[in-house]
Amino acid sequence: MTSLPAMVPIEQALAFYNQRLQQNPPESTLWGIMSLLYDHKRHPQARQILQSIANSPNEGLRNQAREYLQ
Repeated sequence: MTSLPAMVPIEQALAFYNQRLQQNPPESTLWGIMSLLYDHKRHPQARQILQSIANSPNEGLRNQAREYLQ
């Protein structure tokens, strides 16, 4: 998953991340998605994914997603 943005257009990668998010992934996958979204955090689709993660029950994920959204 770490090289996906380099291999496909960002819109395609973001669609994949959104699909993974809908499957209730483990916390480690959410952290991976978060780290990959950093460089694209201004993209509207990435922001939508970050907003979903900002509602996570995990405080660390919530805080990091909120920071990315600022």
